[in-house]
Amino acid sequence: MKKRNIIKRTSFLTIRNYVLITVILLSLLYLIFLSGLIKKNCGDDINCFNSKAYSCKAAAVKTAINNNLYKFVIFGPSGDRCVIRSTMLSVANGISQETVEKLEGRSMICNVPKNLLKKEPITEMQNLISYCSGDLKEGLYEVLLDKMYTLIVQNLGTIIANINTEALNADL
Repeated sequence: MKKRNIIKRTSFLTIRNYVLITVILLSLLYLIFLSGLIKKNCGDDINCFNSKAYSCKAAAVKTAINNNLYKFVIFGPSGDRCVIRSTMLSVANGISQETVEKLEGRSMICNVPKNLLKKEPITEMQNLISYCSGDLKEGLYEVLLDKMYTLIVQNLGTIIANINTEALNADL
């Protein structure tokens, strides 16, 4: 008789343990899904990504902008901002090796106001970089400064001539 009670008690504990473990696992999966650790992979579907960005839901997309290939990943909200990582996967053909080294494979984290994401898609934002920080932003600024320097050096003769002309006109 005692064996029967032990068997019943053991199977009751086992069933209760299975139910408890199942509830815990389902709760963890639900929390992971809500936290954004599991991101919707939109592949190269920019409309899918923009719909997720509109509500700042976790998602990822690969897309081309000006012949450069980017990967955008939305991590989710942080207060009134949406945290997004932008990575330049590859630069357009015909770009110098020096520029490729400054940009390719680099990332920046952007804290974009949520209300801005509701007005325009992230891939069309003209001032996105002002909300970002990281290696990619630094590389983009470096490339921009190099181009400005090159333009100034190429046009230095014209600039000096214009300054001299203005100085002479000011004396008269």
